[in-house]
Amino acid sequence: MSEGVSIDIGSLASYLEERTRRLFGKDSETLDWLSRLHRRSKIALEQAAWVQCVGMERPIRIGEIYQPIQLEGKEGYRSGVRGRTDVFLLLEQQRDGVIFAGPGRGKTTLLNWLLLQLLTRKDHTALLFLLRTEDAVQELREFVDRLAAGSKTGIPRQDHIILLVDGYDEIDEGQRKSVSEALILFRSLSVGNFYLTCRSFYDVYDLKADHYRLATFTDEDSFRFVTAFARCYACKIDARQLLNSLQKRGLNDFATHPLMLTLICMLKTSTLPELPQNSLHLLKRAFDTLTFRWDEQKGVIRRSRIPIDGEDRVGCLMRIAYQMNGLIAAQEQVEAYTRYFLKLLQRKINVDARQLLQEIAQWYGVLVPADGDKWQFAHRSIHDYLAARFAVEKGHFDPAKVRVWNSRAAYSVCLSHDATSGMIIALDRAHDIHAFTECLYNKVPFDPAEVSKAVLLHFKKYRPFLHQPHGRWLTIDTDQDFSSLASDRFLMELVVASLYAYPRGGDSSQSFAGTANDVVLALALAQLKQRGALIRDVHVEKLALAVFESPDQMFQIGVDNPFCVRLGEVFQHPGWRILPAD
Repeated sequence: MSEGVSIDIGSLASYLEERTRRLFGKDSETLDWLSRLHRRSKIALEQAAWVQCVGMERPIRIGEIYQPIQLEGKEGYRSGVRGRTDVFLLLEQQRDGVIFAGPGRGKTTLLNWLLLQLLTRKDHTALLFLLRTEDAVQELREFVDRLAAGSKTGIPRQDHIILLVDGYDEIDEGQRKSVSEALILFRSLSVGNFYLTCRSFYDVYDLKADHYRLATFTDEDSFRFVTAFARCYACKIDARQLLNSLQKRGLNDFATHPLMLTLICMLKTSTLPELPQNSLHLLKRAFDTLTFRWDEQKGVIRRSRIPIDGEDRVGCLMRIAYQMNGLIAAQEQVEAYTRYFLKLLQRKINVDARQLLQEIAQWYGVLVPADGDKWQFAHRSIHDYLAARFAVEKGHFDPAKVRVWNSRAAYSVCLSHDATSGMIIALDRAHDIHAFTECLYNKVPFDPAEVSKAVLLHFKKYRPFLHQPHGRWLTIDTDQDFSSLASDRFLMELVVASLYAYPRGGDSSQSFAGTANDVVLALALAQLKQRGALIRDVHVEKLALAVFESPDQMFQIGVDNPFCVRLGEVFQHPGWRILPAD
Protein backbone atom coordinates (compact mmCIF):
# COMPACT_ATOMS: atom_id res chain seq x y z
CA MET A 1 0.00 0.00 0.00
CA SER A 2 1.21 3.47 -0.79
CA GLU A 3 1.96 5.79 2.07
CA GLY A 4 -0.55 8.54 2.74
CA VAL A 5 0.51 11.65 0.91
CA SER A 6 -1.00 15.07 0.55
CA ILE A 7 -2.06 15.63 -3.05
CA ASP A 8 -2.02 19.23 -4.25
CA ILE A 9 -5.11 19.14 -6.45
CA GLY A 10 -4.76 22.79 -7.45
CA SER A 11 -1.23 22.31 -8.78
CA LEU A 12 -2.15 19.12 -10.62
CA ALA A 13 -5.17 20.81 -12.18
CA SER A 14 -3.06 23.75 -13.37
CA TYR A 15 -0.43 21.36 -14.72
CA LEU A 16 -3.08 19.39 -16.64
CA GLU A 17 -4.61 22.59 -18.01
CA GLU A 18 -1.25 23.77 -19.30
CA ARG A 19 -0.62 20.43 -21.05
CA THR A 20 -4.02 20.33 -22.76
CA ARG A 21 -3.59 23.90 -24.00
CA ARG A 22 -0.48 22.71 -25.82
CA LEU A 23 -2.62 20.18 -27.68
CA PHE A 24 -5.01 22.65 -29.24
CA GLY A 25 -5.27 26.16 -30.62
CA LYS A 26 -6.25 29.36 -28.81
CA ASP A 27 -9.18 30.69 -30.84
CA SER A 28 -12.32 31.69 -28.94
CA GLU A 29 -14.27 28.55 -29.82
CA THR A 30 -11.39 26.32 -28.78
CA LEU A 31 -10.83 28.24 -25.56
CA ASP A 32 -14.51 27.83 -24.66
CA TRP A 33 -14.27 24.10 -25.23
CA LEU A 34 -11.01 23.89 -23.29
CA SER A 35 -12.69 25.70 -20.41
CA ARG A 36 -15.33 22.96 -20.25
CA LEU A 37 -12.67 20.26 -20.51
CA HIS A 38 -10.60 21.82 -17.72
CA ARG A 39 -13.65 22.13 -15.51
CA ARG A 40 -14.37 18.42 -15.99
CA SER A 41 -10.71 17.60 -15.27
CA LYS A 42 -10.69 19.61 -12.02
CA ILE A 43 -13.81 17.80 -10.79
CA ALA A 44 -12.28 14.44 -11.77
CA LEU A 45 -9.07 15.28 -9.91
CA GLU A 46 -10.94 16.28 -6.76
CA GLN A 47 -12.96 13.06 -6.84
CA ALA A 48 -9.87 10.95 -7.59
CA ALA A 49 -7.98 12.16 -4.53
CA TRP A 50 -10.43 10.62 -2.05
CA VAL A 51 -12.05 7.26 -1.32
CA GLN A 52 -15.48 7.14 0.31
CA CYS A 53 -17.31 3.84 -0.03
CA VAL A 54 -20.88 3.41 1.06
CA GLY A 55 -21.29 3.78 4.79
CA MET A 56 -18.10 5.77 5.37
CA GLU A 57 -18.86 8.83 7.46
CA ARG A 58 -15.94 10.72 5.92
CA PRO A 59 -13.64 10.26 2.94
CA ILE A 60 -10.11 8.87 3.18
CA ARG A 61 -7.21 10.05 1.08
CA ILE A 62 -6.70 7.49 -1.63
CA GLY A 63 -3.00 7.07 -0.75
CA GLU A 64 -3.89 6.01 2.80
CA ILE A 65 -6.07 3.03 1.91
CA TYR A 66 -5.77 2.10 -1.78
CA GLN A 67 -4.34 -1.32 -2.59
CA PRO A 68 -2.92 -1.41 -6.15
CA ILE A 69 -4.93 -4.15 -7.88
CA GLN A 70 -3.45 -6.35 -10.56
CA LEU A 71 -5.16 -7.33 -13.78
CA GLU A 72 -5.87 -10.81 -15.08
CA GLY A 73 -5.73 -11.61 -18.78
CA LYS A 74 -5.02 -14.42 -21.21
CA GLU A 75 -1.36 -13.52 -21.33
CA GLY A 76 1.07 -13.15 -18.46
CA TYR A 77 3.43 -10.21 -18.34
CA ARG A 78 4.85 -10.52 -14.85
CA SER A 79 7.34 -13.29 -14.33
CA GLY A 80 6.08 -16.01 -12.02
CA VAL A 81 2.43 -14.93 -12.04
CA ARG A 82 0.65 -16.56 -14.95
CA GLY A 83 -1.96 -14.42 -16.63
CA ARG A 84 -1.45 -11.41 -14.35
CA THR A 85 -0.18 -7.94 -15.07
CA ASP A 86 -0.74 -4.41 -13.84
CA VAL A 87 -1.76 -1.28 -15.63
CA PHE A 88 1.70 0.29 -15.40
CA LEU A 89 3.21 -2.62 -17.32
CA LEU A 90 0.52 -2.13 -19.95
CA LEU A 91 1.53 1.51 -20.15
CA GLU A 92 5.17 0.58 -20.65
CA GLN A 93 4.19 -1.79 -23.43
CA GLN A 94 1.79 0.79 -24.89
CA ARG A 95 -1.14 -1.61 -24.76
CA ASP A 96 -4.77 -0.50 -24.73
CA GLY A 97 -7.16 -2.39 -22.48
CA VAL A 98 -10.78 -2.96 -21.54
CA ILE A 99 -10.98 -3.71 -17.83
CA PHE A 100 -13.93 -5.76 -16.60
CA ALA A 101 -15.06 -6.36 -13.04
CA GLY A 102 -18.22 -6.78 -11.02
CA PRO A 103 -19.83 -4.01 -8.99
CA GLY A 104 -17.71 -2.66 -6.18
CA ARG A 105 -14.52 -4.35 -7.37
CA GLY A 106 -12.62 -1.08 -7.74
CA LYS A 107 -12.76 -0.17 -11.43
CA THR A 108 -13.30 3.53 -10.83
CA THR A 109 -10.81 3.67 -7.98
CA LEU A 110 -8.17 2.08 -10.19
CA LEU A 111 -8.60 4.81 -12.83
CA ASN A 112 -8.62 7.51 -10.14
CA TRP A 113 -5.34 6.19 -8.76
CA LEU A 114 -3.86 5.91 -12.24
CA LEU A 115 -4.86 9.49 -13.08
CA LEU A 116 -3.06 10.87 -10.03
CA GLN A 117 0.02 8.77 -10.72
CA LEU A 118 0.24 9.75 -14.39
CA LEU A 119 -0.03 13.45 -13.65
CA THR A 120 3.34 13.20 -11.90
CA ARG A 121 4.95 11.92 -15.11
CA LYS A 122 6.21 14.51 -17.58
CA ASP A 123 5.82 12.26 -20.63
CA HIS A 124 2.09 11.58 -20.19
CA THR A 125 -1.08 13.65 -20.53
CA ALA A 126 -3.89 11.79 -18.75
CA LEU A 127 -7.59 12.63 -18.98
CA LEU A 128 -10.39 10.91 -17.06
CA PHE A 129 -13.91 10.70 -18.52
CA LEU A 130 -16.60 9.44 -16.14
CA LEU A 131 -19.20 8.36 -18.67
CA ARG A 132 -22.08 8.55 -16.19
CA THR A 133 -21.60 12.31 -15.78
CA GLU A 134 -23.47 14.79 -17.94
CA ASP A 135 -22.12 15.35 -21.49
CA ALA A 136 -19.12 13.07 -20.86
CA VAL A 137 -19.69 10.98 -24.00
CA GLN A 138 -20.08 14.08 -26.16
CA GLU A 139 -16.94 15.68 -24.76
CA LEU A 140 -14.94 12.48 -25.25
CA ARG A 141 -16.03 12.39 -28.90
CA GLU A 142 -15.18 16.04 -29.36
CA PHE A 143 -11.76 15.58 -27.78
CA VAL A 144 -10.86 12.74 -30.15
CA ASP A 145 -12.33 14.54 -33.16
CA ARG A 146 -10.15 17.56 -32.45
CA LEU A 147 -7.08 15.35 -32.20
CA ALA A 148 -8.02 13.73 -35.50
CA ALA A 149 -8.35 17.16 -37.10
CA GLY A 150 -4.64 17.70 -36.51
CA SER A 151 -4.73 19.83 -33.39
CA LYS A 152 -1.87 17.95 -31.76
CA THR A 153 0.82 20.54 -32.45
CA GLY A 154 3.78 21.54 -30.36
CA ILE A 155 3.65 18.52 -28.07
CA PRO A 156 6.81 16.41 -27.71
CA ARG A 157 6.74 13.14 -29.65
CA GLN A 158 7.45 11.10 -26.52
CA ASP A 159 4.46 12.60 -24.70
CA HIS A 160 1.60 10.07 -24.71
CA ILE A 161 -2.08 10.91 -24.24
CA ILE A 162 -3.77 8.46 -21.88
CA LEU A 163 -7.57 8.31 -21.98
CA LEU A 164 -9.11 6.84 -18.84
CA VAL A 165 -12.75 6.07 -19.63
CA ASP A 166 -14.91 4.80 -16.77
CA GLY A 167 -18.34 3.19 -16.73
CA TYR A 168 -19.08 1.79 -20.19
CA ASP A 169 -21.93 -0.25 -18.69
CA GLU A 170 -23.49 2.83 -17.10
CA ILE A 171 -24.61 4.43 -20.37
CA ASP A 172 -27.17 3.35 -22.95
CA GLU A 173 -26.50 1.29 -26.05
CA GLY A 174 -26.27 4.24 -28.44
CA GLN A 175 -23.77 6.00 -26.20
CA ARG A 176 -21.69 2.82 -25.87
CA LYS A 177 -21.37 2.61 -29.65
CA SER A 178 -20.36 6.26 -29.74
CA VAL A 179 -17.66 5.67 -27.12
CA SER A 180 -16.38 2.65 -29.05
CA GLU A 181 -16.17 4.70 -32.25
CA ALA A 182 -14.27 7.45 -30.44
CA LEU A 183 -11.73 5.02 -28.98
CA ILE A 184 -11.27 3.27 -32.33
CA LEU A 185 -10.51 6.64 -33.91
CA PHE A 186 -8.20 7.58 -31.04
CA ARG A 187 -6.19 4.39 -31.47
CA SER A 188 -5.84 5.03 -35.21
CA LEU A 189 -4.08 8.33 -34.43
CA SER A 190 -1.21 6.54 -32.59
CA VAL A 191 -0.91 9.32 -30.03
CA GLY A 192 -1.42 7.29 -26.85
CA ASN A 193 -3.44 4.57 -25.18
CA PHE A 194 -6.83 4.13 -23.57
CA TYR A 195 -8.17 2.14 -20.64
CA LEU A 196 -11.90 1.53 -20.56
CA THR A 197 -13.76 0.00 -17.59
CA CYS A 198 -16.97 -2.01 -17.85
CA ARG A 199 -18.99 -4.28 -15.61
CA SER A 200 -18.66 -8.02 -16.20
CA PHE A 201 -20.99 -9.83 -18.64
CA TYR A 202 -21.62 -6.72 -20.75
CA ASP A 203 -20.73 -6.60 -24.44
CA VAL A 204 -18.26 -4.00 -25.73
CA TYR A 205 -19.33 -3.04 -29.23
CA ASP A 206 -16.85 -3.28 -32.12
CA LEU A 207 -13.84 -2.28 -30.02
CA LYS A 208 -10.99 -4.72 -30.58
CA ALA A 209 -8.69 -4.47 -27.56
CA ASP A 210 -7.17 -6.75 -24.97
CA HIS A 211 -9.63 -7.69 -22.25
CA TYR A 212 -8.61 -7.84 -18.61
CA ARG A 213 -10.33 -8.47 -15.30
CA LEU A 214 -9.52 -6.82 -12.04
CA ALA A 215 -7.80 -9.40 -9.91
CA THR A 216 -9.35 -10.12 -6.56
CA PHE A 217 -7.66 -9.02 -3.35
CA THR A 218 -4.96 -11.38 -2.21
CA ASP A 219 -4.86 -12.30 1.46
CA GLU A 220 -2.14 -9.71 1.97
CA ASP A 221 -4.18 -7.05 0.14
CA SER A 222 -7.17 -7.76 2.38
CA PHE A 223 -5.04 -7.67 5.51
CA ARG A 224 -3.53 -4.31 4.58
CA PHE A 225 -6.93 -2.90 3.63
CA VAL A 226 -8.56 -3.84 6.94
CA THR A 227 -5.54 -2.56 8.87
CA ALA A 228 -5.64 0.75 6.97
CA PHE A 229 -9.39 1.07 7.51
CA ALA A 230 -9.03 0.56 11.24
CA ARG A 231 -6.20 3.10 11.41
CA CYS A 232 -8.08 5.74 9.40
CA TYR A 233 -11.18 5.39 11.54
CA ALA A 234 -9.30 4.95 14.82
CA CYS A 235 -11.23 1.75 15.61
CA LYS A 236 -10.09 -1.64 16.88
CA ILE A 237 -10.34 -4.38 14.26
CA ASP A 238 -8.07 -7.40 14.40
CA ALA A 239 -7.49 -7.83 10.66
CA ARG A 240 -6.17 -11.39 10.85
CA GLN A 241 -8.95 -12.53 13.15
CA LEU A 242 -11.58 -10.99 10.89
CA LEU A 243 -10.21 -12.67 7.77
CA ASN A 244 -9.94 -16.03 9.55
CA SER A 245 -13.55 -15.65 10.65
CA LEU A 246 -14.65 -15.03 7.09
CA GLN A 247 -12.77 -18.14 5.99
CA LYS A 248 -14.38 -20.34 8.64
CA ARG A 249 -17.88 -19.05 7.82
CA GLY A 250 -17.44 -19.70 4.11
CA LEU A 251 -17.45 -15.96 3.38
CA ASN A 252 -13.83 -15.61 2.33
CA ASP A 253 -15.01 -14.36 -1.07
CA PHE A 254 -16.05 -11.10 0.59
CA ALA A 255 -12.48 -10.56 1.74
CA THR A 256 -11.44 -10.39 -1.93
CA HIS A 257 -14.07 -7.75 -2.80
CA PRO A 258 -13.20 -4.12 -1.88
CA LEU A 259 -16.78 -2.89 -1.42
CA MET A 260 -17.92 -5.94 0.52
CA LEU A 261 -14.83 -5.83 2.70
CA THR A 262 -15.56 -2.18 3.45
CA LEU A 263 -19.12 -3.04 4.44
CA ILE A 264 -17.86 -5.84 6.68
CA CYS A 265 -15.44 -3.42 8.33
CA MET A 266 -18.35 -1.06 8.95
CA LEU A 267 -20.30 -3.95 10.46
CA LYS A 268 -17.40 -4.86 12.75
CA THR A 269 -17.39 -1.32 14.17
CA SER A 270 -21.12 -1.57 14.92
CA THR A 271 -23.15 -3.16 17.69
CA LEU A 272 -24.35 -5.90 15.31
CA PRO A 273 -21.15 -7.65 14.18
CA GLU A 274 -22.68 -10.97 13.03
CA LEU A 275 -21.66 -11.83 9.48
CA PRO A 276 -24.31 -12.40 6.80
CA GLN A 277 -24.34 -15.35 4.38
CA ASN A 278 -24.08 -13.74 0.92
CA SER A 279 -23.55 -10.46 -0.88
CA LEU A 280 -27.20 -9.40 -1.08
CA HIS A 281 -27.77 -10.15 2.59
CA LEU A 282 -24.56 -8.30 3.34
CA LEU A 283 -25.95 -5.17 1.68
CA LYS A 284 -29.17 -5.48 3.64
CA ARG A 285 -27.35 -6.08 6.91
CA ALA A 286 -25.04 -3.15 6.24
CA PHE A 287 -27.97 -0.80 5.77
CA ASP A 288 -29.77 -2.14 8.83
CA THR A 289 -26.61 -1.72 10.89
CA LEU A 290 -25.88 1.76 9.60
CA THR A 291 -29.43 2.85 10.37
CA PHE A 292 -29.11 1.53 13.91
CA ARG A 293 -25.70 3.12 14.40
CA TRP A 294 -26.81 6.54 13.27
CA ASP A 295 -30.08 6.47 15.25
CA GLU A 296 -28.19 5.50 18.37
CA GLN A 297 -25.45 8.01 17.56
CA LYS A 298 -22.67 5.43 17.60
CA GLY A 299 -19.27 6.22 16.19
CA VAL A 300 -19.73 9.83 15.11
CA ILE A 301 -22.26 11.85 17.07
CA ARG A 302 -24.91 13.19 14.74
CA ARG A 303 -27.83 15.25 16.02
CA SER A 304 -30.81 15.36 13.73
CA ARG A 305 -33.06 18.40 13.60
CA ILE A 306 -35.93 16.52 11.98
CA PRO A 307 -38.18 13.76 13.43
CA ILE A 308 -37.32 11.06 10.88
CA ASP A 309 -35.76 7.84 12.17
CA GLY A 310 -33.21 5.65 10.42
CA GLU A 311 -35.75 3.17 9.02
CA ASP A 312 -37.71 5.97 7.38
CA ARG A 313 -34.53 7.45 5.94
CA VAL A 314 -33.73 4.11 4.29
CA GLY A 315 -37.34 3.95 3.09
CA CYS A 316 -36.90 7.36 1.50
CA LEU A 317 -33.68 6.21 -0.16
CA MET A 318 -35.45 3.13 -1.51
CA ARG A 319 -38.24 5.16 -3.07
CA ILE A 320 -35.81 7.64 -4.63
CA ALA A 321 -33.68 4.78 -5.99
CA TYR A 322 -36.73 3.12 -7.53
CA GLN A 323 -37.85 6.33 -9.23
CA MET A 324 -34.38 7.28 -10.48
CA ASN A 325 -33.61 5.35 -13.68
CA GLY A 326 -30.01 6.55 -13.79
CA LEU A 327 -27.38 7.29 -11.18
CA ILE A 328 -27.94 11.04 -11.56
CA ALA A 329 -31.14 13.08 -11.41
CA ALA A 330 -31.95 16.76 -11.21
CA GLN A 331 -32.26 18.17 -7.70
CA GLU A 332 -35.84 19.24 -8.46
CA GLN A 333 -36.82 15.63 -9.26
CA VAL A 334 -35.14 14.17 -6.18
CA GLU A 335 -36.77 16.77 -3.95
CA ALA A 336 -40.16 15.96 -5.51
CA TYR A 337 -39.67 12.24 -4.74
CA THR A 338 -38.72 13.16 -1.17
CA ARG A 339 -41.71 15.47 -0.68
CA TYR A 340 -44.05 12.71 -1.84
CA PHE A 341 -42.45 10.29 0.62
CA LEU A 342 -42.90 12.81 3.44
CA LYS A 343 -46.52 13.27 2.41
CA LEU A 344 -47.08 9.52 2.81
CA LEU A 345 -45.63 9.63 6.34
CA GLN A 346 -48.36 12.11 7.41
CA ARG A 347 -46.26 13.66 10.16
CA LYS A 348 -47.74 16.49 12.19
CA ILE A 349 -44.51 18.46 11.95
CA ASN A 350 -43.60 19.63 8.49
CA VAL A 351 -40.21 18.34 7.36
CA ASP A 352 -38.20 20.18 4.73
CA ALA A 353 -37.27 17.82 1.87
CA ARG A 354 -33.94 19.54 1.28
CA GLN A 355 -32.96 19.18 4.89
CA LEU A 356 -33.84 15.48 4.92
CA LEU A 357 -31.80 14.92 1.76
CA GLN A 358 -28.87 16.81 3.24
CA GLU A 359 -28.88 14.66 6.37
CA ILE A 360 -29.20 11.46 4.31
CA ALA A 361 -26.11 12.53 2.37
CA GLN A 362 -24.23 13.38 5.55
CA TRP A 363 -25.18 10.24 7.44
CA TYR A 364 -24.98 7.54 4.76
CA GLY A 365 -22.94 8.89 1.85
CA VAL A 366 -25.12 6.85 -0.51
CA LEU A 367 -27.13 9.59 -2.22
CA VAL A 368 -25.04 12.74 -2.50
CA PRO A 369 -25.13 16.15 -4.21
CA ALA A 370 -23.47 16.26 -7.62
CA ASP A 371 -22.21 19.10 -9.76
CA GLY A 372 -24.82 21.35 -11.36
CA ASP A 373 -27.83 21.08 -9.03
CA LYS A 374 -28.04 17.31 -9.33
CA TRP A 375 -28.04 14.34 -6.99
CA GLN A 376 -26.43 10.99 -7.62
CA PHE A 377 -26.04 7.58 -6.03
CA ALA A 378 -22.41 7.00 -5.12
CA HIS A 379 -22.42 3.41 -6.34
CA ARG A 380 -24.57 1.63 -8.88
CA SER A 381 -24.84 -1.62 -6.91
CA ILE A 382 -26.29 0.24 -3.91
CA HIS A 383 -28.69 2.10 -6.18
CA ASP A 384 -29.81 -1.14 -7.85
CA TYR A 385 -30.19 -2.93 -4.53
CA LEU A 386 -32.39 -0.23 -3.01
CA ALA A 387 -34.53 0.07 -6.14
CA ALA A 388 -34.99 -3.70 -6.30
CA ARG A 389 -35.86 -3.93 -2.63
CA PHE A 390 -38.52 -1.25 -3.05
CA ALA A 391 -39.97 -2.94 -6.16
CA VAL A 392 -40.26 -6.34 -4.47
CA GLU A 393 -41.54 -5.08 -1.12
CA LYS A 394 -44.20 -2.94 -2.80
CA GLY A 395 -45.25 -5.66 -5.23
CA HIS A 396 -44.13 -3.75 -8.32
CA PHE A 397 -41.78 -6.42 -9.69
CA ASP A 398 -42.95 -8.82 -12.41
CA PRO A 399 -40.12 -10.65 -14.26
CA ALA A 400 -42.35 -11.12 -17.31
CA LYS A 401 -42.49 -7.33 -17.75
CA VAL A 402 -38.74 -6.69 -17.46
CA ARG A 403 -37.38 -5.14 -20.65
CA VAL A 404 -33.70 -4.88 -19.66
CA TRP A 405 -32.10 -7.55 -17.51
CA ASN A 406 -29.69 -5.36 -15.60
CA SER A 407 -28.53 -5.47 -11.98
CA ARG A 408 -31.74 -3.90 -10.71
CA ALA A 409 -33.78 -6.71 -12.27
CA ALA A 410 -31.29 -9.30 -11.04
CA TYR A 411 -31.48 -8.05 -7.46
CA SER A 412 -35.27 -8.06 -7.68
CA VAL A 413 -35.22 -11.73 -8.64
CA CYS A 414 -32.75 -12.41 -5.82
CA LEU A 415 -35.08 -10.80 -3.29
CA SER A 416 -38.03 -12.91 -4.44
CA HIS A 417 -39.05 -15.93 -2.38
CA ASP A 418 -38.71 -18.18 -5.44
CA ALA A 419 -36.35 -17.05 -8.20
CA THR A 420 -37.18 -19.85 -10.65
CA SER A 421 -39.42 -17.92 -13.06
CA GLY A 422 -37.18 -14.84 -13.01
CA MET A 423 -34.05 -16.85 -13.79
CA ILE A 424 -35.81 -18.72 -16.62
CA ILE A 425 -37.06 -15.48 -18.22
CA ALA A 426 -33.66 -13.79 -17.85
CA LEU A 427 -31.92 -16.71 -19.56
CA ASP A 428 -34.45 -16.65 -22.38
CA ARG A 429 -34.48 -12.90 -23.06
CA ALA A 430 -30.92 -11.74 -22.38
CA HIS A 431 -27.88 -12.59 -24.49
CA ASP A 432 -25.60 -12.12 -21.47
CA ILE A 433 -26.01 -14.04 -18.21
CA HIS A 434 -25.43 -11.16 -15.79
CA ALA A 435 -28.80 -11.49 -14.04
CA PHE A 436 -28.55 -15.29 -13.90
CA THR A 437 -25.07 -15.29 -12.37
CA GLU A 438 -26.10 -12.64 -9.84
CA CYS A 439 -28.79 -15.04 -8.64
CA LEU A 440 -26.30 -17.88 -8.35
CA TYR A 441 -23.84 -15.67 -6.50
CA ASN A 442 -26.50 -14.76 -3.95
CA LYS A 443 -27.61 -18.39 -3.52
CA VAL A 444 -31.26 -17.65 -4.19
CA PRO A 445 -33.93 -20.38 -3.85
CA PHE A 446 -34.88 -21.88 -7.23
CA ASP A 447 -35.88 -25.16 -8.87
CA PRO A 448 -32.57 -26.56 -10.23
CA ALA A 449 -34.27 -28.96 -12.67
CA GLU A 450 -36.35 -26.24 -14.34
CA VAL A 451 -33.50 -23.72 -14.46
CA SER A 452 -31.17 -26.37 -15.91
CA LYS A 453 -33.51 -26.72 -18.87
CA ALA A 454 -33.49 -22.92 -19.28
CA VAL A 455 -29.67 -22.84 -19.23
CA LEU A 456 -29.59 -25.41 -22.03
CA LEU A 457 -32.11 -23.42 -24.08
CA HIS A 458 -30.08 -20.24 -23.53
CA PHE A 459 -26.93 -21.84 -24.94
CA LYS A 460 -28.90 -23.28 -27.86
CA LYS A 461 -30.49 -19.92 -28.63
CA TYR A 462 -27.53 -17.56 -28.29
CA ARG A 463 -24.61 -19.98 -28.88
CA PRO A 464 -21.98 -18.00 -26.90
CA PHE A 465 -19.29 -20.63 -27.29
CA LEU A 466 -16.62 -22.34 -29.39
CA HIS A 467 -17.21 -26.04 -30.13
CA GLN A 468 -14.48 -28.20 -31.75
CA PRO A 469 -14.90 -32.02 -31.82
CA HIS A 470 -12.02 -34.30 -32.81
CA GLY A 471 -12.67 -37.99 -32.33
CA ARG A 472 -13.16 -38.61 -28.63
CA TRP A 473 -11.71 -35.22 -27.80
CA LEU A 474 -14.05 -32.24 -27.59
CA THR A 475 -12.80 -28.67 -27.03
CA ILE A 476 -15.22 -25.99 -25.87
CA ASP A 477 -14.63 -22.36 -24.89
CA THR A 478 -17.09 -19.77 -23.60
CA ASP A 479 -17.07 -16.46 -21.76
CA GLN A 480 -20.30 -17.50 -20.01
CA ASP A 481 -18.85 -20.09 -17.66
CA PHE A 482 -21.03 -19.83 -14.56
CA SER A 483 -20.22 -23.29 -13.17
CA SER A 484 -18.09 -22.10 -10.24
CA LEU A 485 -21.16 -20.37 -8.80
CA ALA A 486 -23.44 -23.42 -9.13
CA SER A 487 -24.25 -25.73 -6.24
CA ASP A 488 -23.46 -29.45 -6.47
CA ARG A 489 -27.15 -30.20 -6.86
CA PHE A 490 -27.48 -27.70 -9.70
CA LEU A 491 -24.42 -29.15 -11.44
CA MET A 492 -25.98 -32.62 -11.23
CA GLU A 493 -29.21 -31.32 -12.74
CA LEU A 494 -27.27 -29.67 -15.57
CA VAL A 495 -25.66 -33.03 -16.36
CA VAL A 496 -29.04 -34.75 -16.37
CA ALA A 497 -30.71 -32.06 -18.51
CA SER A 498 -27.87 -32.09 -21.06
CA LEU A 499 -27.92 -35.88 -21.41
CA TYR A 500 -31.67 -36.38 -21.52
CA ALA A 501 -32.13 -33.62 -24.12
CA TYR A 502 -29.19 -34.79 -26.26
CA PRO A 503 -30.41 -35.14 -29.88
CA ARG A 504 -30.49 -38.64 -31.35
CA GLY A 505 -31.36 -40.25 -34.64
CA GLY A 506 -32.70 -37.79 -37.21
CA ASP A 507 -32.16 -34.85 -34.84
CA SER A 508 -28.39 -35.39 -34.94
CA SER A 509 -28.06 -34.89 -38.71
CA GLN A 510 -27.59 -31.15 -38.32
CA SER A 511 -23.98 -30.10 -37.74
CA PHE A 512 -24.81 -27.98 -34.71
CA ALA A 513 -27.15 -30.47 -33.03
CA GLY A 514 -26.04 -31.25 -29.51
CA THR A 515 -23.36 -28.56 -29.37
CA ALA A 516 -25.10 -26.63 -26.60
CA ASN A 517 -25.60 -29.86 -24.69
CA ASP A 518 -21.88 -30.58 -24.99
CA VAL A 519 -20.94 -27.15 -23.68
CA VAL A 520 -23.24 -27.21 -20.65
CA LEU A 521 -22.29 -30.80 -19.87
CA ALA A 522 -18.56 -30.04 -20.13
CA LEU A 523 -18.83 -27.05 -17.79
CA ALA A 524 -20.74 -29.10 -15.21
CA LEU A 525 -18.45 -32.13 -15.41
CA ALA A 526 -15.31 -30.01 -15.12
CA GLN A 527 -16.63 -28.26 -12.03
CA LEU A 528 -17.64 -31.56 -10.43
CA LYS A 529 -14.14 -32.91 -11.06
CA GLN A 530 -12.57 -29.82 -9.48
CA ARG A 531 -14.71 -30.33 -6.39
CA GLY A 532 -13.98 -34.03 -6.18
CA ALA A 533 -17.69 -34.89 -6.50
CA LEU A 534 -18.97 -38.12 -8.07
CA ILE A 535 -22.25 -38.98 -9.79
CA ARG A 536 -23.56 -42.22 -8.33
CA ASP A 537 -26.84 -42.49 -10.24
CA VAL A 538 -26.55 -45.65 -12.38
CA HIS A 539 -29.28 -44.48 -14.78
CA VAL A 540 -27.37 -41.30 -15.53
CA GLU A 541 -24.19 -43.32 -16.07
CA LYS A 542 -25.95 -45.55 -18.59
CA LEU A 543 -27.36 -42.51 -20.35
CA ALA A 544 -23.92 -40.93 -20.58
CA LEU A 545 -22.52 -44.13 -22.13
CA ALA A 546 -25.42 -44.30 -24.56
CA VAL A 547 -24.65 -40.76 -25.74
CA PHE A 548 -20.84 -40.88 -25.87
CA GLU A 549 -20.27 -44.66 -26.13
CA SER A 550 -17.12 -44.59 -23.98
CA PRO A 551 -16.08 -43.33 -20.55
CA ASP A 552 -12.89 -42.13 -22.23
CA GLN A 553 -14.66 -39.25 -23.95
CA MET A 554 -12.52 -36.18 -23.16
CA PHE A 555 -13.80 -32.64 -22.62
CA GLN A 556 -11.36 -29.74 -22.80
CA ILE A 557 -12.65 -26.50 -21.35
CA GLY A 558 -10.81 -23.42 -22.58
CA VAL A 559 -8.12 -22.92 -25.20
CA ASP A 560 -5.47 -20.68 -23.63
CA ASN A 561 -5.68 -22.16 -20.14
CA PRO A 562 -7.32 -25.55 -20.72
CA PHE A 563 -8.85 -27.83 -18.11
CA CYS A 564 -9.62 -31.41 -19.12
CA VAL A 565 -12.05 -33.98 -17.73
CA ARG A 566 -12.81 -37.52 -18.88
CA LEU A 567 -16.40 -38.60 -18.79
CA GLY A 568 -15.61 -41.57 -16.53
CA GLU A 569 -13.80 -39.46 -13.94
CA VAL A 570 -16.99 -38.04 -12.45
CA PHE A 571 -19.01 -41.27 -12.39
CA GLN A 572 -18.62 -43.92 -9.70
CA HIS A 573 -18.75 -47.23 -11.54
CA PRO A 574 -16.19 -50.03 -10.96
CA GLY A 575 -16.81 -51.61 -14.38
CA TRP A 576 -15.61 -48.57 -16.33
CA ARG A 577 -12.06 -48.88 -17.62
CA ILE A 578 -10.29 -45.49 -17.84
CA LEU A 579 -7.39 -45.29 -20.25
CA PRO A 580 -4.24 -43.38 -19.18
CA ALA A 581 -3.78 -39.88 -20.51
CA ASP A 582 -1.77 -39.52 -23.70
